[in-house]
Amino acid sequence: HVAPSWDVADNERKNWSLNCKVIENWVADEFSHDMHSDRRSITAETPLRVAMVGNCSDVKNHQMVLRSALALPRVVVVHVGGILAATQEEQVLVRQLEGQSRLEMLGARTDVAAILHGSQVFAMPSLHEGMPVALAEALCTGLPCLISDAPGLHWAASEPGVLVARDAGDWIKLLGRLSQDETFIWSSTSAAQAASARQRERFS
Repeated sequence: HVAPSWDVADNERKNWSLNCKVIENWVADEFSHDMHSDRRSITAETPLRVAMVGNCSDVKNHQMVLRSALALPRVVVVHVGGILAATQEEQVLVRQLEGQSRLEMLGARTDVAAILHGSQVFAMPSLHEGMPVALAEALCTGLPCLISDAPGLHWAASEPGVLVARDAGDWIKLLGRLSQDETFIWSSTSAAQAASARQRERFS
């Protein structure tokens, strides 16, 4: 039996007494190019561009990020993925943020690497995952990541540049710091970029 992350392996062992060999998901080569110099500069005057990658669904919990962004006027959300399964609350939040020009709904795209490199933070508020390739892609680009404290994401919690939000208050607090505190966003970015070469080798 094979599992794509240690989180999945733990789940298989606890629930079905299966001992799995962990073979992590891999990341395509386009996420291995060093494009840090192209990333727009981060200052207290510029909006924080937060990227979310993945189709909308209950388990992806995108409304957590949208709700937090609505409370933080200097945050712009960039979403890549389908929206057919978006919750009713998510649809309402989308309309509100679009009305303020603080949301870019890009739909399904093939240039995800370029979109990540044009953002300052990657967000994954999922309620649970297996081993999300989108998160591994963000780690390979050297992007700071804000993730939920959820099964399937714990494997990344201790990685450099990764911040963990345990509840709605944490999401607002951490996104607020990232959008307002230049020292905090730069330290998070520097940590993520310093680890990016190792991440690329890990997920090659």
